[in-house]
Amino acid sequence: MKGHTGDIKGYLHLSRRNVETALKSQNYVDKISFGYFDNDGIPIAEMTIKWHNIGTIDKPIAKLEVYENAFYLLEQFKDLINLLAKVDSEEYIQPKVFCKKLTEFGFKNLS
Repeated sequence: MKGHTGDIKGYLHLSRRNVETALKSQNYVDKISFGYFDNDGIPIAEMTIKWHNIGTIDKPIAKLEVYENAFYLLEQFKDLINLLAKVDSEEYIQPKVFCKKLTEFGFKNLS
């Protein structure tokens, strides 16, 4: 495991950052990046969930993205990953619910 002494375990919720224009130009409807950030809010290692509208489903559906330099976060955030693994396909976790879970797991809202 990699150490992150002094780094902030946090998340950025795109739609909470008053960037509606940026969202309109993307192929997703919302995005939350979570992981470790420095004191200036620059990501050091992060994972991202983007919500996409899929034609046959009435709610946006989440897609997890992780770059390989942050694969180790899958182990460090095992409890959170296990929570995601238990999401029922009829349930579809939504951004506000996911932010609440991140806070419960000790992530700081940096939005």
